[in-house]
Order: sequence, then structure tokens, then C-alpha cells
Amino acid sequence: MDVGTLRKGDLTRGNLLKDLIAFGLPLVAMMVFHGLFNLVDLGMVGHWLGTSAIAGVQIASQINMIPVVLCQGLSTATLAFVARGYGAGDDERAERFFRESLYFSALVGVLLGVPGVIYAEELMRLFTHDPEVLRHGVPNLAISNGGLVIVFLLMQIVAGMRSVGNSVGPLLILVLSNLANIVGNVVLIPGLGPIPALGAAGSAWATVGSRAAGALLGLVLLRSLREETRFRLLPVALGARTCLKLLRVGIPSSLQLVFRALAVLGLSWLCDAYGRDALAALSIGIRLETLVLFAAFGWGGAASTVVAQNLGAGKPRRAEIGSWLAAGLGAVMLGGIGALLFWKAGDTVALFDAHPAVVESGTWYLWILTPSYAFLTLGVALSQALNGAGSTRAALAIDALGLAVLLPAAWLLSRETPLGVKGIFAGAALTNVFLAGVYGLWFNTGRWKHKTLHL
Repeated sequence: MDVGTLRKGDLTRGNLLKDLIAFGLPLVAMMVFHGLFNLVDLGMVGHWLGTSAIAGVQIASQINMIPVVLCQGLSTATLAFVARGYGAGDDERAERFFRESLYFSALVGVLLGVPGVIYAEELMRLFTHDPEVLRHGVPNLAISNGGLVIVFLLMQIVAGMRSVGNSVGPLLILVLSNLANIVGNVVLIPGLGPIPALGAAGSAWATVGSRAAGALLGLVLLRSLREETRFRLLPVALGARTCLKLLRVGIPSSLQLVFRALAVLGLSWLCDAYGRDALAALSIGIRLETLVLFAAFGWGGAASTVVAQNLGAGKPRRAEIGSWLAAGLGAVMLGGIGALLFWKAGDTVALFDAHPAVVESGTWYLWILTPSYAFLTLGVALSQALNGAGSTRAALAIDALGLAVLLPAAWLLSRETPLGVKGIFAGAALTNVFLAGVYGLWFNTGRWKHKTLHL
């Protein structure tokens, strides 16, 4: 293929700001729809089942996030390799690498999902002993773990599309999945007609089924893309070299996201000491913040693709400028959303749980955290830019540092000051600002520009 010809999804030439907006906005919308999975589940579970179910589903969701973020690491590695190959014009090898990564991820999904089903109750008991919370959370966690292979396939399909500059396909997948998830929740949680009420388990079944529908649509879209960006799902031998490359780049990225998941679990553990209402308020605040975080990952996804393609094309300066543009666009957008949530904090929390104690704690969560959302977005976007370059170890080290700051700060501010549970929230906000600063300083060193990846 003539590399000098501008191709569909090519982010190595043209108006960078215009291309970033056109590519990034569908990614942001896609990630917001992805985050809506959790919000829809939480809202419907809270509506029909109450506060204990909210807490149970929240803990189950955070535990389930650990294998999911391992999958995210593999998809990050896939994007870094495939997008760099696409940017260099080596389409055939990029396509083969994608097919191998797809099969490998499916295998890992099965290997991680089975133990998660078997030991669901033991995992839940690590974080709560409340019998009502366990009653709702254990079946939800078991079913979610059983569907991990579907999640792994779906995330790889989306990574493949993003690597060639296609952000509309992933958006279509997530829109379909969310619609299916809403219908599934309405039918399965309270029961409908001959279908019995499944409670929190029904919410998990709805999510697994809707993601399966999204994965099927993704496979269809992969075959129907334009010729220059089409992935043919032909049989291919799973090579050990490909698996090792995915693991070498993907594991640090996975651990980076595991640290983020552990941070949320740590905050849940700290809030548990202040009672069920405080834990429910944290659950609602985190689910709302998940939308912000996923939108930040949308801009980060744009940055990672721009970096990978342009490093493949030998244009490190364009990669750097694109990363800062994506981070700036995200900070402006999410800072505005944070201001809106700050203004409507109490009303927003009450949509999920109108209990006065929950509303009070949840309102404080949003008042304290929302001013840091622009910093959160900046840090996330730059971390994904590093991942797009394959510099996943640097991002891992920075996020590990963030966890080392977050939990002690939250503990000290809540236990050693009059702030109480509000100190936990303040520790989280300060950590967002801290991480943004560290990421900015490290990114400006430019060391990531010299990272080499070979298909």
C-alpha cells in the first residue's frame, strides 16, 4: 500500500485539531455509554431492591473490574502494536497481529472467569460481612465473572477498530449494548409476565447478554469496514511471540488499572467504617465519577491512537502535540461537567437513593471531588498517551505512586481530623491533582518517544 496516500482513519496528516475532535468525540460518547452500564444497573437495582443491593452490586462491580482491567491492558497493547503498524503502512502484519490478539484474549477470559464464578462468595467476604449486602452481591459477581470471555472479546474488537482510526463503529456497539442492557434490567430485575424476578442476579444477566449482542455486532462491523481498514477474521495460529508481546506491554497497563480499581476498593473499605449509608453514598459518587472517568478515557483513547500512529509514521512531534490537545479538550469538557454536578449535587444523588443520610454524604462527595475532575482528565489522557507509545511501565509507576498517596491521605484526613468521611473524599480529590502534575512532568521529558514496538 502506498503510505503516502491519505487513508481512512489516518491521523498522521491533515488538521490535527479537527481530526482529534472528529475522532475523539465518538470515543468520548462511546466511553460514556460504556459507563452507563454501571449507572443503569445501579439506578435500577436501587429502585427495585434498595440500599443493601446498591452496596452489594457496587462491591461486586469493583471486584469484577480487576479481571476486566487485565483485559483492558491486553487491548491497550493491541492498539499500540496495530496502530503503529497501520501508521507505518504495514497493514498485513497489523491485521494478523490483531487476529492473534483476539484469540489470545478469549482464552485469558475463560481462564480468569471460571475461578471467579467458583469463589464469588469468598471474594465478596473480603470486603463486607453484611448478610444483606452479600445476598445481593454474590450472585451478581458470579454471573459477571462467568461472562468475562464476552467482555474480553468485545474490548479487543473495539481496540482493533480504534487502532485504524474508526471511532464510529465502537460507538454503535455501545449504543446497542446499552439499549439491550436497559431492556434486560427492566425485564429481569423485577420480573415480567412469566419471567421470574431475579433481583441483582437479573442485573448481571442483562449486562452479560447485552455485551454479547455488542460483540456480535462488532464482529459484523469488522468484516464490513472499508477495504483499507478491514479485519478479516480468518483462522490463524496463536504464536507465542505475539502472546509475549501482548503480555510485555499489556501487563503493566493492566496493573496500572488494577491500582485504580484497588484504590476504589480501598476507599470502600475506609467508608465501611462509617456505616451502610456512607458506603452507599460512596457507591453513587463513584458510579457518577465513572462517567467522568470513562469520558476522560475517551480523550485518552484519542491520544493513544494519535501517538501510536504517528510514532509508526516517524512523527514524534505530531504525537506530542496531539496528546496535549486531547488532554486539553478533555479537561475543558470534564471540568464543565464537574461544575454541573457540583451545582446539582443533592438532586443528582437523590435520583439513586433519597435517604437523607445518603444524600448528605453523596452531596459532600460531589462538592469535594468535582473541582478535581479537570485534573483527573488531564492525568488520564496523558497516561493513555504513554500507553499508546508502549511506555506502559512509566504509567504503571505513576499510578502506583498515586495509590501510595491516596490511601494514607484518605485515612489520615478521615481519622485524624474532624472531617470524618469527608476526609476520605478530600484525599481522593488531592490525589487527582497530584497525579495530573506527575503525569505532566514525566510526559514533558519525552522519553516515551523513543519506545520501539515491532509487530
